[in-house]
Amino acid sequence: RLPLEPLLLLLAGAALAELRRPRARRAATALAAAGLALAGCGGERRALPRSSGPPDLLVVVWDTARADHLSLYGYPRDTTPRLAAWARGARVFDDAVSTAGYTLPSHASMFTGLLPSEHCVHNENPHLDDRFTTLAEILRDAGYQTYLYSENPHVAEGPTNLAQGFEAVEHPWSPARAEAARRIVLSKLPPEDRSSELRDRLAAAERGEAPLSAWNIKAAGELAGQAVREWLARSDPKRRWFVFVNYMEAQRPTI
Repeated sequence: RLPLEPLLLLLAGAALAELRRPRARRAATALAAAGLALAGCGGERRALPRSSGPPDLLVVVWDTARADHLSLYGYPRDTTPRLAAWARGARVFDDAVSTAGYTLPSHASMFTGLLPSEHCVHNENPHLDDRFTTLAEILRDAGYQTYLYSENPHVAEGPTNLAQGFEAVEHPWSPARAEAARRIVLSKLPPEDRSSELRDRLAAAERGEAPLSAWNIKAAGELAGQAVREWLARSDPKRRWFVFVNYMEAQRPTI
């Protein structure tokens, strides 16, 4: 059981079904009712009354986090106090199952509303075919500004094609952010802690013995908030936005 991915799978399917109907207003209302809409992220300049049109949309995936270790889902240690506080005023799905246990098929399902047997994306076929229409493409064509910030190298521009429909795409390893990401990851590694291979990997890159791999600087979560705020500042305040963020702090190599 995964706490966030299955929720998004359910919502993506419902959203795609509604958005394929002719009227965009009806579609946006369905998305808001499903629980994807978070209008507060953009600040007061973006806040509009409910009757003024479709909502801004923020989707967050906490990649590889375990439901059975989140206090939100009953874990005895208080591991996720902020998520639990937010959830008290939200809709929480207690019985949700992902379509797959790893990135490629599960994200393809989130973006298309299809089962893995339908979109056929998996490790041996790591590419979402252009014939499939994604949620980002539907929203973009409906006038939304679309932005993807992903710490997961599989959810990126390039061979997997999972970023189709997003007008702007960024990652911790994007040229403008890679150095900051490296510093953030290093600052999380206590010198006496040898449980992670990250320090040795980053040192090898520093010596020029290995490339600065995306997998080694992905755990720079604070860059996501910075990147989203900067993109919102550049965006058109008169148009709605769809932002998708993937956090990979829980994925190995761990800190």
